[in-house]
Amino acid sequence: MKARVAHRVIAGGLWLDMVRPGWRDAIRWGDVNLCNTTLCVAGQVFREDALEYAETDDGNSWYTGYDMLRVRYGMGPAERARLGFTTDDMDDLSEEDPWGTLEHAWRVLWAPHADYPHEPGTLYDCGACGL
Repeated sequence: MKARVAHRVIAGGLWLDMVRPGWRDAIRWGDVNLCNTTLCVAGQVFREDALEYAETDDGNSWYTGYDMLRVRYGMGPAERARLGFTTDDMDDLSEEDPWGTLEHAWRVLWAPHADYPHEPGTLYDCGACGL
């Protein structure tokens, strides 16, 4: 089960590498909250894009970085879930806390950690979760 989550998060990080090189530097990893469209990974990475877009879209300033996945990249719910940005279709994973599992996977797999000496975006056993 957790391997499927890890593969989604790896895919999401690799996609971010293609569209936003250096994206990891834009993340305040201690603030990541996937239930918040401003503090989630996409929310932080695409924050500036959302502010710029809001200025050009009839003044609708409610756009968040997470919204840019849909607005700029045309991602629907299934693709956002496939890339680990949301838990929309994670019911089949039987996770007790799908949001927490997904959030943990982003931190373990992509955040710079002295505790996790591995190549970012590679599977790594953190010792607590099996990622």
